[in-house]
Amino acid sequence: MEKKIIRHIAEQGYEFVNSKNSSGINGIYRIFLPHSEIVPTLTATGTKDCIATVSINGETPEEYKSLFIKEIYQKKKYRYITAKDCAKLQGFPSWFRPHSKENIAKKQFGNAVSIPVVYYLAKSLIRSLGFLH
Repeated sequence: MEKKIIRHIAEQGYEFVNSKNSSGINGIYRIFLPHSEIVPTLTATGTKDCIATVSINGETPEEYKSLFIKEIYQKKKYRYITAKDCAKLQGFPSWFRPHSKENIAKKQFGNAVSIPVVYYLAKSLIRSLGFLH
């Protein structure tokens, strides 16, 4: 409550102050780890996504959480994901030029459909219909 993330509603309990996931906490929505093999879906409102600049290892979930907070979050060992990062994650070719304004480009990539996913889904569909062998 001190950070104004949650508020108390009389006779109802507590709720998050900001209902949109893009509001984040202290200007950050998510921090992805650099060694992650899978990155969650980019969203048009996820312009506050970050990637850690260091990796951590923990034996238990509690230790991992503690290390994350101490070594990444508190030491600010993360950076915001750029439009160029979003383009790579979505499978756009390196020659593709996004919008010149970073926030608009990130929203466009968040609204985009991943190119490799579409390719493999279409190929599988065409094969299942008997057009490819």
